[in-house]
Amino acid sequence: MMSSSMITSGGSGSPPVVGGVEFAPGMNMVEGTVIDTHFSQRSRHGRLLTAVAHHPQAIGLGIDERTAMVIRGNEFKVLGEGVVTVFDGSQMRYCDLPYREKNDPIGMFAADIHVLPSGYKFNLKTREPIAPKLRTLTATADED
Repeated sequence: MMSSSMITSGGSGSPPVVGGVEFAPGMNMVEGTVIDTHFSQRSRHGRLLTAVAHHPQAIGLGIDERTAMVIRGNEFKVLGEGVVTVFDGSQMRYCDLPYREKNDPIGMFAADIHVLPSGYKFNLKTREPIAPKLRTLTATADED
C-alpha cells in the first residue's frame, strides 16, 4: 500500500513471466517504488522482477520478514534480521515483455540488483546503495 504501484497478486517461486503480477494504485508514501514483502521467505524474486519489467522507472523493493526500512528524506536504512533486495530497471537495456504471450518468461538485460543487509542504506533519488563503514576483524593465533 505504501508504494506507487501495489502488487495485489502474483505467484511465488517462479521466474519473471508475462501476467505474473497484478497491480493496483498504492498510496505513494514511498514515491516511485513497487514494494513486495515476505520477499526471500516466499521466493518472490520473479514476481518483483515482473513488476520492474512492467514499471522500469520504479524501484522494486523486496523486504524480508523481520526486516524494516527507515526512510529519512531520500534515503532509507535497513534494520532487522533479513535484507532489502533492490531491483532497479531504470538502466535496463532490453526487455522483451511487449513481445511475449501470457505466462511466457520475460527476458531482461542489465537490471541492477542490490542486496542490503541491516545497516546498509539506499538513496532513492540517486538510486545508489550506501555501505556502512565495516570494522575489519584481524584474528591472531591466540584468538583461534
